Amino acid sequence: MAAPTHSNSLKTQSGNDPKTLQNYPVPLSPPLPSISKNIELNRALTASSKSSIFSLNRNDVLFEDEWLIAINKPRGIYCESILSAVPTLLKNDSIDSGDHLNLPELHLANRLDRDTSGVTVITKSHKVAAKLVKAFTKH
Repeated sequence: MAAPTHSNSLKTQSGNDPKTLQNYPVPLSPPLPSISKNIELNRALTASSKSSIFSLNRNDVLFEDEWLIAINKPRGIYCESILSAVPTLLKNDSIDSGDHLNLPELHLANRLDRDTSGVTVITKSHKVAAKLVKAFTKH
């Protein structure tokens, strides 16, 4: 018996509905040129280097209470860089005020794309984070 050809191997179990490559949808947009990969790589490297030297100051804080802190995230910075900069900001504030601060457990409640600016909400407990993530997911 001869080995099955490519078109025979794409048939479904019932054998009634052949699944050939012609039956699959054609993408509406053409594939991106290879230069697009280089452009995105350069943008990612630039954002990574900007993020590594990023620091927050009090002007970036839009709102803060005992449960959360809202930060104005600039474009070109990763959310993780914002999250990692918050403890330093909180430590500096406690040193300036003379208080001894036990750093809270910080969590990102929402995420923004690297190239998007906007409000990033960071919670100070995992319980608040769970409630906010659920609220963001529902709406």
